[in-house]
Amino acid sequence: MNRIRPVIVVRLTRPARRTMSMKNVLVAVADGCEDIETVTLIDTLRRGRVDVTVASVGKSTTVTLAHRTKLVADAALESVKPRTFDCIALPGGMPGATNLHDSATLAGMLKKQRAEKRWIAAICASPFVVLHQHGLLRGSRATCYPSFASKLPSDVRADGDPDVVISSQIVTSRGPGTATSFALSVLAVLNGNKSANDVASALLVDFVAPVPLQAA
Repeated sequence: MNRIRPVIVVRLTRPARRTMSMKNVLVAVADGCEDIETVTLIDTLRRGRVDVTVASVGKSTTVTLAHRTKLVADAALESVKPRTFDCIALPGGMPGATNLHDSATLAGMLKKQRAEKRWIAAICASPFVVLHQHGLLRGSRATCYPSFASKLPSDVRADGDPDVVISSQIVTSRGPGTATSFALSVLAVLNGNKSANDVASALLVDFVAPVPLQAA
């Protein structure tokens, strides 16, 4: 008998109407992004009263994540290109990170974000596959998934491969097991440590905000 594999569909609801004081974050998603990293990032930031827009880099707003979770994004990336975001955040996973890298629209938005010294965040494969390969980690320290960390230049790779690195307006992290710490760290740089600690407490997570690292 053929076994039927279940498919989980995640429909993301918009949070309450944004107030002027709320920070806004773009989470770019693509087919093949890592499930835990994607959903954890979105959920944690929204718990911390961040206005999160989830945008698909592909033609469809429905994306299939690395382990078959189907996610319905808020918008297509092209439609939010004119907007300004306090942070652009990228989940990892393969081939998700490659699909993010290959989006010319996303590359342009990230380069503009970096030039204007606004926050960028990336986890797992994305710090290397997206940020490094687009030249966005120059003058910063970073970490990423272990199989990619050895490919980072020595003046970029953070000593000791910490779970989360904050450096020069960029937050990076290692993978699915560090997704909650990553999301809380992004929340901390946007809304302060108290906001991150409050969310961590509600999630029953021990969290200490990383100390920002200076470039080598």
